[in-house]
Amino acid sequence: MECEIIHIRRRSEKLSSRGFAGVAGYASDAGLEPVFTGGKPCKTEKKLNPGTDLRPAIGKLIHSIQAVTLAGRNIHIESYFNSSHNRLFMLNIKTRIEYIEDLLKKDTTQSITYAALECRLTIEMICYERLIISYDYLSYDDLKKWQPKDVVKQVIEDVSALADKELTLSVAKIPPGQKLPETIEEHEGLEYHKIGTQATLDIRSLGKLWNALSNAALHVSLPKSKNEELQLYGQPDSIRKHVEKTLLELEKIKDDNLLMGGSIEPSYGFNCLKCGALIKRNSKLLKSINIVNCILPSCNESYILEKDGADFSYSRRKFDLPCEKCGEITEIPYNYLKNLRLNQTLYITCGKCETKMEIVLHPSLVKRKIHEGDI
Repeated sequence: MECEIIHIRRRSEKLSSRGFAGVAGYASDAGLEPVFTGGKPCKTEKKLNPGTDLRPAIGKLIHSIQAVTLAGRNIHIESYFNSSHNRLFMLNIKTRIEYIEDLLKKDTTQSITYAALECRLTIEMICYERLIISYDYLSYDDLKKWQPKDVVKQVIEDVSALADKELTLSVAKIPPGQKLPETIEEHEGLEYHKIGTQATLDIRSLGKLWNALSNAALHVSLPKSKNEELQLYGQPDSIRKHVEKTLLELEKIKDDNLLMGGSIEPSYGFNCLKCGALIKRNSKLLKSINIVNCILPSCNESYILEKDGADFSYSRRKFDLPCEKCGEITEIPYNYLKNLRLNQTLYITCGKCETKMEIVLHPSLVKRKIHEGDI
């Protein structure tokens, strides 16, 4: 059987098979069939039939993906595709636009208010999709803010500067047995097939609209005096104006059918000392001193990650508590104490003599000399 080829090969670093399912499923829609290189051939490869779904085989065989790009670089990626074949679905923005427009056509105060809510939910979904595919490089505990605009901004700053940029992923036909390209010229000489496009995301405009929709429609106005009449709904004309502005922004990205997670830049990683999870960061975006949390939500460990030129080092963030009986040091993760509330007690047991100890958060007055220039 003659078929087009997606070049997929094994890498040493493991990655969720979800990305492969997306590549294979979307490629199948485009009339391409996957073949495997860089490892033992999959048995399915020898029995290729038109329409064969090779996604399960891909998930079992390989653990990472290299996509050939026009830039001549191998990119380590995990992808979301707007494809009916994939377990992970991107938000269908076209459907969202149609639904919101239908609410506006009903032209009641209630339907227009509900349209504003649907706009806000759509903006949140669009932004949080970019977060969820970046969790290999960013922990939930690392998030500084939860607002959609700020979440995407942190993904850009900490994971990938391409998170809000337009980019296209293409794959090349490489006949079995042909030498793999090595130079940029050889890469550029390949015949590429477009897999999908990630649209530009104007997070500044979306952030403003997200706030404006809330102010106009989703809160009862606080009365300024007893003479002011309470209104359950906002002004319909004002709400409609913000909904229509949101629809214009959504129109710009409605053909978006691909999200690219991860980073094309080199990364530095290490395993959590407690749970063993791989913690990695984009080397280029690291500052001289960084606080990073374990990527597993159930793990309370955090680390100080230091960068000195091309050298990296990390240390566990912890408090050393000496046992009042035997002197044995008990290491307490920083996050255990960070989350303590006022007068809350943390109970500790010495690992050597099993003495019970308590840590209680109390206010403490710090006495220090005040210099004349400080006032």
